[in-house]
Amino acid sequence: MLARLDTAFAAQRDFVANASHELRTPLTLMRTAIDVTLANLDRGTTQLEAPRLLGPAISSPTLAGGR
Repeated sequence: MLARLDTAFAAQRDFVANASHELRTPLTLMRTAIDVTLANLDRGTTQLEAPRLLGPAISSPTLAGGR
């Protein structure tokens, strides 16, 4: 019985670590794109250009579930 519990906890720990890693990459990509866009807005980039600057990050295959 303890072996089964140990196996279940190990599987849960692995799942959480994997899910955390899989979410961290696209979130970092989005945060970087937003930071760059905001920095460009501060330098005089018009608000109309912001979607163009964010477009590649938002349409990233990573965000769409690809790798």
